[in-house]
Amino acid sequence: MNTENKAKKSDTLRSYIKRNIVAQEWYGIRTDLFRFMQTCIKEGHFTQTEQNRYEELLDDFGRFENAIEDNPGLNDTFKQTAYEELSLLYGLHHFVLKYGSDESKTRPLIEMMQETLSKCKKIERIYWGQ
Repeated sequence: MNTENKAKKSDTLRSYIKRNIVAQEWYGIRTDLFRFMQTCIKEGHFTQTEQNRYEELLDDFGRFENAIEDNPGLNDTFKQTAYEELSLLYGLHHFVLKYGSDESKTRPLIEMMQETLSKCKKIERIYWGQ
């Protein structure tokens, strides 16, 4: 494997993204999506309006999938981070579509959201040591 395509041990995700515009855009949407999820978790509810917002943010996040995969300027560590996080968020999306408007499922949905967010943060720690 090309050593240029690996993240340097001293790189953090935040410092790495500064070198690529696609990564910067992806990280900005990721930050908005994670903040939105944290707000839903903190407030303990997930209304139809919030479901629509989640889907909008996820669509924005997902549109970078091909751009990241095909971008030779991004290293494998970044690509793997983006892929794994997007996979988790799409998995959560399945439950949002299925149960999002069912008020009796709000608590389990919020718990799944919290677990997904926790796993995304764990992925960052694994790949970027944060």
